[in-house]
Amino acid sequence: MRKNILFIDNGTSFRGKIIDILVEEDVNFCVRPWWGLFSEIEYKFTMYDGIIFSGSKSDVFEEEHPRALWQHMEEIPKLLICYSQQLYLFDNYGIPVVKCNGNHGELEESDVLILNDSVLFEGIDFKENPYIYHYHWYIPKTLPPHFKITSSTEFTPFGSWECVEENAYGFQWHPEVLPHTKKILSNFINLICQ
Repeated sequence: MRKNILFIDNGTSFRGKIIDILVEEDVNFCVRPWWGLFSEIEYKFTMYDGIIFSGSKSDVFEEEHPRALWQHMEEIPKLLICYSQQLYLFDNYGIPVVKCNGNHGELEESDVLILNDSVLFEGIDFKENPYIYHYHWYIPKTLPPHFKITSSTEFTPFGSWECVEENAYGFQWHPEVLPHTKKILSNFINLICQ
């Protein structure tokens, strides 16, 4: 049976890359913007096997930044990319973001250091291709102690993380951009979304 995936796009520059992956994975998918979606309190999130949240050019300091009604999707696996993982941490734990290290922000490729195993990394050889793609000027200041940090980069000690109990998988970097890391989205769909 084909899986049903909700792709929530809050203005990412990489919308087409995520859609291409969803088409390749042969899933049923719906693309919705943040605006409008989260004013619908009774939206039926349970019809989906998983939700992919995109990055954004917004930041959590903006007065009218996109917000999510996380309590309506607690049971559903969530892949949170860049801004959306910052928003998850800010909304649920009050964790602020800070300017990232360096003069160039995160607008470039970077080495990645895998710190812990993750089902999302299955089939990816980070020794052969140790690069990931960043695209944000802000990073989370910290993480809750029960979160597992799965990678770090030269810009942040919290490159990616997961909390299986909350069905939440966060990336400060963009797995959808590079050919070898886009398998992370495939792993999310095929190995986590049930």
